[in-house]
Amino acid sequence: MRLTTVTLLALFLTPLAAQAAEKARGGGKPAPASALTPAYQPDVPMKAFPAYAHPEVGCRTVSQIRAECVVPAFAAGRYRIEVTASSTPTGADAAQQIVIQVGSHTCGPFVAADNAKTPWAPGEPHMMKAGCEVVLLTDAQTPIIAAYADKNANKDPKGPSVIVKRAPWDGVLSAQTYIPPQ
Repeated sequence: MRLTTVTLLALFLTPLAAQAAEKARGGGKPAPASALTPAYQPDVPMKAFPAYAHPEVGCRTVSQIRAECVVPAFAAGRYRIEVTASSTPTGADAAQQIVIQVGSHTCGPFVAADNAKTPWAPGEPHMMKAGCEVVLLTDAQTPIIAAYADKNANKDPKGPSVIVKRAPWDGVLSAQTYIPPQ
């Protein structure tokens, strides 16, 4: 058998390449859980967008059916929007609905209805909660609107309340369920 320079190099380098790859993988050991699950960091601005901040967002109730918030210009980051509204059923088939609008995007509608599994007692207030998580990167002010409706019920005169919570940046821009062909 005749060995060429290329064959000798391949025989010599293949084990070295395999060792380097094994070392890069952590020696074949599974990564520790802490390396797989990023810890949430305290709220810090995203380094990729130094001109932007992750400001607090203020909200106000406008009426029995509407609350509004305004995200300041040059905001970037994750936010969790929580809406709470209450109505008192006046009869059978009572229902509640919340829709959260962030700029031109919608979360919802979220619906709660009186049914056999979760009956509502007539005359007792029924509270409904809805939530929406958004990742924002905006140069202009961005409105958040929470709209509330009910059926066969009396709305709480205070109207819906909205809280916008800053959420830590975890580096994930998007994730969605994917089912590969079977």
